[in-house]
Amino acid sequence: MKSQHVMRSCGCRELRRCRNAGACGFSLVEVVLALGVATFAIIGIFAITQTGLVSFRDSQNESVGVSIGQQVLSQYMLARYDAVATSRPVTNFYDVRGLEAATNSTNAIYRSVSGISAATGLSSTTNNLLRLQVEITSPSQPYWKKSFVSFIARQGEDLP
Repeated sequence: MKSQHVMRSCGCRELRRCRNAGACGFSLVEVVLALGVATFAIIGIFAITQTGLVSFRDSQNESVGVSIGQQVLSQYMLARYDAVATSRPVTNFYDVRGLEAATNSTNAIYRSVSGISAATGLSSTTNNLLRLQVEITSPSQPYWKKSFVSFIARQGEDLP
Protein backbone atom coordinates (compact mmCIF):
# COMPACT_ATOMS: atom_id res chain seq x y z
CA MET A 1 0.00 0.00 0.00
CA LYS A 2 1.31 3.36 -1.01
CA SER A 3 1.54 6.15 1.65
CA GLN A 4 -0.64 9.12 1.02
CA HIS A 5 0.76 12.62 1.04
CA VAL A 6 -1.42 15.17 2.74
CA MET A 7 -1.55 18.76 1.58
CA ARG A 8 -1.78 21.08 4.56
CA SER A 9 -0.92 24.65 5.46
CA CYS A 10 2.18 24.90 7.65
CA GLY A 11 1.96 28.59 8.49
CA CYS A 12 3.55 29.61 5.22
CA ARG A 13 1.95 31.32 2.27
CA GLU A 14 2.12 28.26 0.15
CA LEU A 15 1.00 24.77 0.77
CA ARG A 16 3.70 22.24 1.43
CA ARG A 17 3.67 18.55 1.31
CA CYS A 18 4.05 17.10 4.77
CA ARG A 19 4.44 13.41 5.46
CA ASN A 20 3.32 13.72 9.07
CA ALA A 21 2.25 16.43 11.49
CA GLY A 22 5.80 16.96 12.86
CA ALA A 23 7.30 17.71 9.46
CA CYS A 24 5.84 21.21 9.32
CA GLY A 25 7.67 23.91 11.33
CA PHE A 26 8.85 27.51 11.45
CA SER A 27 11.41 28.90 9.10
CA LEU A 28 14.66 30.36 10.37
CA VAL A 29 13.50 33.89 9.56
CA GLU A 30 10.36 33.44 11.68
CA VAL A 31 12.38 32.13 14.62
CA VAL A 32 14.87 35.02 14.44
CA LEU A 33 12.06 37.60 14.29
CA ALA A 34 10.30 36.01 17.26
CA LEU A 35 13.54 36.05 19.28
CA GLY A 36 14.09 39.70 18.37
CA VAL A 37 10.62 40.70 19.56
CA ALA A 38 11.07 38.70 22.79
CA THR A 39 14.48 40.34 23.39
CA PHE A 40 13.03 43.84 23.07
CA ALA A 41 10.25 42.93 25.50
CA ILE A 42 12.71 41.56 28.07
CA ILE A 43 14.98 44.62 27.75
CA GLY A 44 11.94 46.85 28.35
CA ILE A 45 11.01 44.92 31.48
CA PHE A 46 14.56 45.22 32.84
CA ALA A 47 14.61 48.97 32.16
CA ILE A 48 11.33 49.47 34.02
CA THR A 49 12.60 47.36 36.94
CA GLN A 50 15.82 49.41 37.18
CA THR A 51 13.86 52.67 37.16
CA GLY A 52 11.59 51.34 39.89
CA LEU A 53 14.53 50.35 42.10
CA VAL A 54 16.16 53.78 41.75
CA SER A 55 12.85 55.47 42.56
CA PHE A 56 12.40 53.23 45.62
CA ARG A 57 15.89 54.03 46.93
CA ASP A 58 15.35 57.77 46.46
CA SER A 59 11.99 57.72 48.26
CA GLN A 60 13.49 55.66 51.10
CA ASN A 61 16.31 58.21 51.47
CA GLU A 62 13.79 61.05 51.59
CA SER A 63 11.55 59.46 54.21
CA VAL A 64 14.46 58.33 56.43
CA GLY A 65 16.11 61.76 56.02
CA VAL A 66 12.96 63.54 57.18
CA SER A 67 12.66 61.16 60.14
CA ILE A 68 16.27 61.80 61.18
CA GLY A 69 15.79 65.56 60.77
CA GLN A 70 12.71 65.46 63.01
CA GLN A 71 14.61 63.47 65.64
CA VAL A 72 17.51 65.92 65.73
CA LEU A 73 15.25 68.99 65.76
CA SER A 74 13.19 67.49 68.59
CA GLN A 75 16.30 66.82 70.68
CA TYR A 76 17.37 70.46 70.38
CA MET A 77 13.86 71.80 71.01
CA LEU A 78 13.58 69.79 74.25
CA ALA A 79 16.98 70.91 75.57
CA ARG A 80 17.48 74.02 77.70
CA TYR A 81 18.29 77.17 75.75
CA ASP A 82 21.57 77.80 77.62
CA ALA A 83 22.79 74.25 76.92
CA VAL A 84 21.91 74.58 73.23
CA ALA A 85 23.47 78.04 72.91
CA THR A 86 26.86 76.78 74.11
CA SER A 87 26.83 73.50 72.19
CA ARG A 88 29.31 72.61 69.46
CA PRO A 89 28.46 70.97 66.14
CA VAL A 90 27.29 67.40 66.70
CA THR A 91 27.70 64.48 64.31
CA ASN A 92 25.45 61.43 64.67
CA PHE A 93 25.14 58.25 62.61
CA TYR A 94 21.96 56.35 61.76
CA ASP A 95 21.05 52.98 60.27
CA VAL A 96 18.82 52.27 57.27
CA ARG A 97 15.66 52.72 59.40
CA GLY A 98 16.75 56.06 60.84
CA LEU A 99 17.71 54.72 64.28
CA GLU A 100 20.86 56.04 65.87
CA ALA A 101 23.92 53.81 65.35
CA ALA A 102 27.43 53.80 66.77
CA THR A 103 30.07 55.84 64.97
CA ASN A 104 32.11 52.80 63.93
CA SER A 105 29.09 50.59 63.21
CA THR A 106 28.82 48.88 59.84
CA ASN A 107 25.07 49.63 59.99
CA ALA A 108 25.67 53.40 59.89
CA ILE A 109 24.15 54.48 56.56
CA TYR A 110 23.27 58.13 57.25
CA ARG A 111 25.21 60.92 58.95
CA SER A 112 23.73 64.08 60.44
CA VAL A 113 25.71 67.17 61.34
CA SER A 114 23.88 69.75 63.43
CA GLY A 115 25.14 73.14 64.44
CA ILE A 116 23.91 76.24 66.25
CA SER A 117 24.59 79.81 65.20
CA ALA A 118 23.22 83.20 66.11
CA ALA A 119 20.08 84.20 64.24
CA THR A 120 20.90 87.45 62.48
CA GLY A 121 18.89 89.92 60.47
CA LEU A 122 15.45 88.95 61.75
CA SER A 123 14.54 91.56 64.38
CA SER A 124 15.84 93.39 67.41
CA THR A 125 15.05 90.34 69.58
CA THR A 126 17.58 88.09 67.89
CA ASN A 127 19.64 87.81 71.06
CA ASN A 128 16.91 85.43 72.28
CA LEU A 129 16.90 83.41 69.07
CA LEU A 130 19.29 80.72 67.78
CA ARG A 131 19.51 79.22 64.31
CA LEU A 132 19.78 75.43 64.12
CA GLN A 133 20.95 73.80 60.90
CA VAL A 134 20.90 70.03 60.33
CA GLU A 135 22.49 68.40 57.28
CA ILE A 136 21.94 64.72 56.59
CA THR A 137 24.10 62.84 54.10
CA SER A 138 24.71 59.26 53.07
CA PRO A 139 28.35 58.32 52.43
CA SER A 140 27.24 55.48 50.16
CA GLN A 141 25.29 57.95 47.99
CA PRO A 142 27.32 61.17 47.75
CA TYR A 143 24.81 62.96 45.50
CA TRP A 144 22.07 62.80 48.16
CA LYS A 145 21.80 65.49 50.86
CA LYS A 146 18.94 66.75 53.05
CA SER A 147 19.07 70.06 54.97
CA PHE A 148 16.81 71.49 57.66
CA VAL A 149 16.87 74.91 59.32
CA SER A 150 14.92 75.82 62.44
CA PHE A 151 15.00 78.55 65.06
CA ILE A 152 15.10 78.02 68.81
CA ALA A 153 13.72 80.82 70.99
CA ARG A 154 14.55 81.58 74.58
CA GLN A 155 11.27 81.26 76.41
CA GLY A 156 9.67 80.90 79.81
CA GLU A 157 12.13 80.19 82.59
CA ASP A 158 15.07 80.58 80.19
CA LEU A 159 14.44 84.32 79.84
CA PRO A 160 16.97 86.51 81.66
